[in-house]
Amino acid sequence: MYTLDEAGNRIYTLKKLTDAGKITKSAHPARFSPDDKFSRHRVLIKQRYGVLLTQTPAKPFLLFSQPPPLPPSISTASLRLSLPMIGKLVHYAFDAVLISTLAAGVRRSSGFAPNAESISDPTFRGLAQRYFGVGETIFDMIQATAVNSAYFKRDGKGPR
Repeated sequence: MYTLDEAGNRIYTLKKLTDAGKITKSAHPARFSPDDKFSRHRVLIKQRYGVLLTQTPAKPFLLFSQPPPLPPSISTASLRLSLPMIGKLVHYAFDAVLISTLAAGVRRSSGFAPNAESISDPTFRGLAQRYFGVGETIFDMIQATAVNSAYFKRDGKGPR
């Protein structure tokens, strides 16, 4: 049951009459009354979960909800990761490992390797060596799995 306020918004109630003596209107085409047990439960459930039209929506509290606003003392330029951004970050990290593994495979089969020693900055040189080291480790793991697997066999020609 509901009445309309001055702005035209619905004000829900379980009473047939308001305090001013106005008759309330049915909030459902089935014209339920406050005496109807199921209608009363439906309104109570809607109130509990915040889906009545007169209620302001509650803040989501799920795992992937928006973070609370930052206090004014913290810079708003800080990094906030949303779910799509995390997905892209994981995708790019996987691509980077795949490229590093491909470079390790090229190095093992042909002897050509990216030259990390040509990087002048020692910090970036160390990061590049670590990056190519990850590719070497992944390539070694793939090669060990292939050697011990029945799905792969050696072609007899040996390494090239």
